[in-house]
Amino acid sequence: DSVVENLPESVYPSAVFATDWGIEEGQYEIVGLMDAFLTKMANKPVGKMSPCQGFITLDPTMSAEDMCDLASGYNNLFMTLITNGYDESEKDLAGPRAGQEASLRLGTSPAVDDNSLKGIQGLMFQWSESDREVLNAAGLEVLIKETGVHTYVGVTTNLDDSFYRTVDVRTICACIIIVDQIVKKFMNERRTATNLARM
Repeated sequence: DSVVENLPESVYPSAVFATDWGIEEGQYEIVGLMDAFLTKMANKPVGKMSPCQGFITLDPTMSAEDMCDLASGYNNLFMTLITNGYDESEKDLAGPRAGQEASLRLGTSPAVDDNSLKGIQGLMFQWSESDREVLNAAGLEVLIKETGVHTYVGVTTNLDDSFYRTVDVRTICACIIIVDQIVKKFMNERRTATNLARM
C-alpha cells in the first residue's frame, strides 16, 4: 500500500501479488487484506482510480473442499486465488503469474499454451480433472502442466460471467483507468456544448 501511494501519478500497477496466504498456521488473513486492498484500488476518487489484479497462492495442504469454502467468502473480480501455485522446487508462482498477467496484451488469454509461465519446469502437484472443474467453478485458479505450465482458465473469485476471467478483468482495469483520466480533465468544468463535444 505504501509503495502504491508513492508511485508517480502516471504509473498504474496492473498486477500485484502476496508471498503468503496468512501469518499464522491455518489462518488466511492476507487473503482478506488482498481483497480489501484491491477493492480500495478500484474505488479511489475520480482522477486517481487504479484498479489492478491481485494474486495469492493458497496453502498446498488444503483440500479442494476447504479451498472452495474459503473462496466462497470472496466475490472480487480483481482477486485470483491460485490453488496449486508452487513449482516442483516449492517456489511460489503468484509472482510469475502476476507478471504474466501484467505483460499480456489486452484480449490475450493466459490459458493458451503460447502464454506458459517462463522458466517454470513443473508443478508441485496437479489436480485431477474432476477437482479442476470443481475448483474452477468455485472461482479458484488451477495451474496445469502441458507443453508448459499455464493457467487452466485464468479466473477471479467473482463468478459473474462478465467478471470471471482474468483476460476480461485486465481489459476492464485498462478501460476504468482511461475513462477516469478523461473524466478528470473535465471535473468542475461548465456543462457547455463545447466541453461536452470535447469530452
